[in-house]
Amino acid sequence: MTVHRSLVLALVAISGLPSLATAVTVSVGTGAGCTYPTLQAAFDALDDQAGSHVIRLRRETFAIPAGASYAPTVAQPGVFIEGGYVECGDAAPGTGINDTSTIDAAGGAQAPALRLLIDGRVGTVQIRRTTIRGGDALSTTTAWNGAGGGIAIRGPASVLLGARAVVSNNQAVRGGGIALIGGLISGTVPDKVDLYLDEGASVSSNAASAEGGGIYCGGNSVSSGPTFGARHGSIIAIDTTIAFNSAGGLGGAFACSGTVEGGGGFQPRPRANAAVLILGNSTTGGGGCAAGAGTLDTTIPQGSDGFRPLGAADGENGLLAIANNTGSRPGMCLSSSRSIGTDNYPNGPSAFKLQNLVVTGQNGSGTLGISVTREEMRLRIQPSGRNVACTFFEPTPCVSFTANEASGSAGTGSVTPLVDNLGTLELVRASIRDNVTRNALIRNYSGSNFVTSSLIVGNRVESSASDPTRSAFEVGGNLLMGTLTARHNTVVFSTPLDRFVNLAYATSQASVRANIFASSASPAPANFGGLAPNVNFRREWCGFFQRTDDFATHTVVNDPTSGTFQVLSPASYSLEPGTFAPGDGLVDWCTKSVADDFYGAPFGSVALYPGAGPADIGAVENRSDVIFADGFER
Repeated sequence: MTVHRSLVLALVAISGLPSLATAVTVSVGTGAGCTYPTLQAAFDALDDQAGSHVIRLRRETFAIPAGASYAPTVAQPGVFIEGGYVECGDAAPGTGINDTSTIDAAGGAQAPALRLLIDGRVGTVQIRRTTIRGGDALSTTTAWNGAGGGIAIRGPASVLLGARAVVSNNQAVRGGGIALIGGLISGTVPDKVDLYLDEGASVSSNAASAEGGGIYCGGNSVSSGPTFGARHGSIIAIDTTIAFNSAGGLGGAFACSGTVEGGGGFQPRPRANAAVLILGNSTTGGGGCAAGAGTLDTTIPQGSDGFRPLGAADGENGLLAIANNTGSRPGMCLSSSRSIGTDNYPNGPSAFKLQNLVVTGQNGSGTLGISVTREEMRLRIQPSGRNVACTFFEPTPCVSFTANEASGSAGTGSVTPLVDNLGTLELVRASIRDNVTRNALIRNYSGSNFVTSSLIVGNRVESSASDPTRSAFEVGGNLLMGTLTARHNTVVFSTPLDRFVNLAYATSQASVRANIFASSASPAPANFGGLAPNVNFRREWCGFFQRTDDFATHTVVNDPTSGTFQVLSPASYSLEPGTFAPGDGLVDWCTKSVADDFYGAPFGSVALYPGAGPADIGAVENRSDVIFADGFER
């Protein structure tokens, strides 16, 4: 078994204890028993001493207008900065909510508040019960090159922000809160910085005039110079909040990309009963991606299914929550990784499954939820198990896109879908409810979308300033082909819609099976339309459509049992259990094409009469005498 360095460091981080060598402990503050009066004095005393070190901070505010810098010259297993000691001589830090220490860099040089020049010499740096604020790295021509207002970390390094660690109210050109300065992704050596965010740590209310309001992976590895560059860094988010950060360019929460060989990017790994919150971040310029922008981390090994697992572990209820971010493209933008030192983006390595995701309260123009921005990226979003109960302030489906809304009014602004995709995007057992989008709800500009066992109800799609069309699914566009595969979904609209599926390019294709496409609006939406010929819409034999007048124009796969396709009008699907009779269309004859329904129950568990097919249409396996007995499964 291969033991990865990041896993070892994570275990050390979780333990919170110095290890591997006898600790040297110093205390910093102005009270009795303090070893040093300033943090810099403690750093200077320890940087050439081998072994692990603990720096205890008295519960006070340390003014460091010029910032503080730690540059070890010898190998050290760990350095632990522990704030919140009421007095320097206390045996343990205080336990009250206000028992924290503050490092305040306001009013001085344009530099990070805290500079950690690790260069591979320290196994782990851990910071707890400490607030870092007031850093001002806005100059691109002086030391630190405008990267990392609160903390600038030079790699290779592993740094943990733990219990009550807060990086807030800092500013920089890039990385208003934190800059991870590993090796250039255009170079040859990763020298990656691993940043662990755990135990409730937060990165909040920081600002970048360019990229990465909260966290940026890049900067200059030397002390001065005008050159910026994207660099290897990993954001390993376990139990944390990244909130209310802003960027003038790309990535309100973070901007972080890596390579196939060196890794790097965003790595959400929420543990059981914990959440990674991406909350209230914003972008003010055209870059967008307020909830974050970059790659997912290829240091995660691929499983037997071909995917690298992120999000909650199997069977656990940890949650990635993206909420209330605003601006141009307020959602999270994810790209495939390139090969180190090249502009080549290989197919295959950037395949991820993300378990347990909630997107809610997003507002802006452009993609509200998740955007896959390169064709080599493959992302599957799914619950972590069949019977997992997730909570985001209240019980929620483990994959949920709810109450997100395009800014402005109908007929204005740009195309604003809930999800957008240039690669391959799979939504499995998703609840998509009560959203307001422009032109389309789910869009793939090119590439492939797969949507299975999902409840898509109560949404409203409006026209934009540039496009009057309104569809649930838009496939392809702007000279690019796209494909859609939809299986066992319940799609119900009560507001006007032009068509359920818009084939927006001449070669776009869609295949739908065992879905419910229903609408109470008048006139009912067309089943499909757009620029592609009729034969490009493949309607397999099993499913329900609100309209049947265009059935003869579709490519239809016949019922493999009867050899014919039975056309049933909406009136044939009675909502009254008393009218049920075998063969009247109330129970479908599907051969199941997915394993589980929306709730995680296996399809094929109900057979109401001899000859009935093994799987219900729609997102929910039939549990009563009538498919629609509970009102289209809402």
